[in-house]
Amino acid sequence: MARSPLDFGKTNNGLGQVGVMLPRATLKIIDGEAEYYGWRRSTFIEALLMHKLGRGLRLERQPDAPKYRFKAEDWTTNERYIWYLRPELREQFDALRLRMGNIRPQAWIVLAVNEFVGLPTTVGT
Repeated sequence: MARSPLDFGKTNNGLGQVGVMLPRATLKIIDGEAEYYGWRRSTFIEALLMHKLGRGLRLERQPDAPKYRFKAEDWTTNERYIWYLRPELREQFDALRLRMGNIRPQAWIVLAVNEFVGLPTTVGT
């Protein structure tokens, strides 16, 4: 069986580790949204994934959710982040990224987060 490109390792509790470099702005959004819901960062990203996969989770932004404004340097400065992903979602995440043009994990995270908070996900928007 071929190894998944996300098979970087597993934690003691069996979670897969997905190491990515994300813009500082994206990490600040993830932090803000996770805090708003009372979740960890990984839980918020997993919720976005499950929503995209149609796995029974309807995730909607509330009117009182945080608002974000960033400087250009927040989008051009990257920071390392490790997403802990349940193994049963890894293959589905790989398949979703493949359907989207085989995009890299960090690209999917940035696009999913931007879409959720109403930031651009395409050129010209």
